[in-house]
Amino acid sequence: MQMQLARDAPVDEHSAVSYFIRTGIGIAFWPESLGEKITSIKLLRINQPICVRTYQITWLQDRYLSKAAHTFREYLISYFASLQARLSEATIRE
Repeated sequence: MQMQLARDAPVDEHSAVSYFIRTGIGIAFWPESLGEKITSIKLLRINQPICVRTYQITWLQDRYLSKAAHTFREYLISYFASLQARLSEATIRE
């Protein structure tokens, strides 16, 4: 019986990704911090990566949001807006 693999089968579980790589049936973009912990996988450094990952924060609009949660939400919004501005400036200079 021949095994059929999906062309694009995204997996986020690190142990599953590691298994697919070690068995020769997968490749992955792997954070450097995780790659340092696994010596059985060959890592190739991407010098100028243009990778994007989207994160979202959510909360119920009609429900109470604690002061700590509100402060954290505002911090995240401010931090990532600032980061985006710095990345845009760096891109323009190149």
